[in-house]
Amino acid sequence: MKNQTLTFGAKIALTTGALAVVLTLLAAYGLHAIGTMDDAFSETASGTTRRLELAGILDAAEANMAVGQRGVILYGYAKEPANVATADRLFQESSSEFERSLAEIRPLLVTDHGKQLTAQMETTFGAWVPAYREIKRLVDAGDPDGA
Repeated sequence: MKNQTLTFGAKIALTTGALAVVLTLLAAYGLHAIGTMDDAFSETASGTTRRLELAGILDAAEANMAVGQRGVILYGYAKEPANVATADRLFQESSSEFERSLAEIRPLLVTDHGKQLTAQMETTFGAWVPAYREIKRLVDAGDPDGA
């Protein structure tokens, strides 16, 4: 029985074919990995960006609520009901914006520290709104000193 061996050209052709298959598999895996990393990066970047945006909205809404509250008291002293109404509207709109942003940021938070800060903000906000209502009631009753 004759021993069958491949020629040198056949060996080179088989080796080249095997290398082409391996190269194709590596390229496919690399493209898949890049796509997966791009998706993860995009999700992380957009989540972080939205959290930062919402944090800015929360900060601005809180500042506007404070301005509205002070305006109600000061315009109450000045006996300017139109300006009291404007300051009250600022407080109410900012309060609504604060609540919406707080509700939207809550599911985006991933750290315990962020969740604790949000809970603290909710507690403070929950105490602030009834206190503001009392201030507004006193100003409307003509008692800015009590407010």
